[in-house]
Amino acid sequence: MTNDPFWGKVEVGDGDACWNWQGAKNRKGYGNFRSRSAHVVAYEARNGPVPAGLTVDHLCFNRGCVNPKHLEAVTHEEFFRR
Repeated sequence: MTNDPFWGKVEVGDGDACWNWQGAKNRKGYGNFRSRSAHVVAYEARNGPVPAGLTVDHLCFNRGCVNPKHLEAVTHEEFFRR
């Protein structure tokens, strides 16, 4: 994974730990990759496109995490409720 332009910027944690984005981040702490949110790129790599009307949320509440196991597509209402 380290030769891949995306996954080469990820610090993979042990077990079910967060995978922390080591590349650029916006002022809110979300990773940026080629003008996209890094966590969305990670979600789509595992699950395919984000379904229409949904947004990707961090189950771990770590905005810099890109572990696909920690990401879930939810409604905007659910995202803001959390």
